[in-house]
Order: sequence, then structure tokens, then C-alpha cells
Amino acid sequence: MADGIPAEPRGRAAEDAANSRADWRSRERIREDIDLHIAAREAYGKAGAWEVAAESQNLPPAQIEEARQCTAQAFEEMQYRGRALVIVMPTEHKALVDLLLYLEQNFSLLPQEVHGRSLAFDLLRTLRLSLRKYAGYGKTS
Repeated sequence: MADGIPAEPRGRAAEDAANSRADWRSRERIREDIDLHIAAREAYGKAGAWEVAAESQNLPPAQIEEARQCTAQAFEEMQYRGRALVIVMPTEHKALVDLLLYLEQNFSLLPQEVHGRSLAFDLLRTLRLSLRKYAGYGKTS
């Protein structure tokens, strides 16, 4: 952790490495992360619907298993995108407000735990670090 900024989320390394540390949580990046979470939620919903349809239509076991795997992959992507929203603090006031508004509206759709801790704990920590940086209060590392 440097300058009070938690380490970048693991996974999706090529995508994440392309973005500089300075703009990780700019307002534009927050909007992108929100849009990616929305897309992942929609993909998970579609995958789940296909799985239910495959099972109800008594398709061959291989197709049902493929549908289950697609649902599992879509769920993992949705979880990853949800964690990405709360583990790195926003770097702009408006980005913080945008993020908090989205999280408030979609809290029940986010993962319950992030790295073994409750989502609420990580969200409060991120909020505290963001506000501390803006206020110039306390330690910054």
C-alpha cells in the first residue's frame, strides 16, 4: 500500500496494468467500473436464465453442464467487478459520490465478502481513506 492507496486488485492483469496509478479511481474510471459491473450483472442474469432453460428443456447433459459452467464464470466475473468497486479509493470527490450512489442502489448485488472481510468493512475503510486524503487529515501511508 502506497500513499494510503490499497494495492491494485489481482486478476485481469493486462487490463488493469494498462491504467496508470494516478487515474485508477478518477470519475471516468468509476463510471467504467460501474458500467463493467452492470454488464457483468446482466451477463450473469442471461447465463442463469439459459441454465434454467437448458435444464427445463431436458437438453443433453453436456449442454446443461456447459450452461452451468457459463453461469459459474459469469458469477465470478460479477463478483470480481463488485470487489473492484470497493477495494481502491476514488481520487476525486465526484467519483466518490458516484461510487457511493451506485453502491447504495445496488448493495444487495455486491459480494458479501472481499478478501475474507465483509463488504461493509472494506467499503467503510475505502470511504475513510478517501475522505482522509481529501481533508489532508491523519497519516497518508
